[in-house]
Order: sequence, then C-alpha cells, then structure tokens
Amino acid sequence: MQDQLIIHTPDDWLRLFAQEQVQFIVLNRHNDGELVRAIHSQPEWIVDFEDDKAVIFALRRNTA
Repeated sequence: MQDQLIIHTPDDWLRLFAQEQVQFIVLNRHNDGELVRAIHSQPEWIVDFEDDKAVIFALRRNTA
C-alpha cells in the first residue's frame, strides 16, 4: 500500500521537499505565488534564477 499525501499549505510542500530530499524547485511566479513567498522565507533555499515568469530555487549546500 502506498502512502497517501495531501498537500494543503506551503508548509506541507516544504515538508515534502525535505522528506524527498528535493534539491531544486522550479515554480511559476504567477500560479505559485504563495509557495514562492514561503520558500523565499526559508534560509535553506536560495534563488538560483528568477525572471518575471519563473523562479528556480536551489537547496543551500552546507559549506562546513
């Protein structure tokens, strides 16, 4: 039986990204605005690219 996943909020997405070890996220700035804002507020994510249509986030690598 597969796990069932229900996503309702940006926090749900952030938990999923951590669980699945996602390293890059590509989002449509207009359709995913709430999630874009949520990821922008997370220190572990940096903007790799952005323009007026899209944002690409990369997981910050530990430099320690």
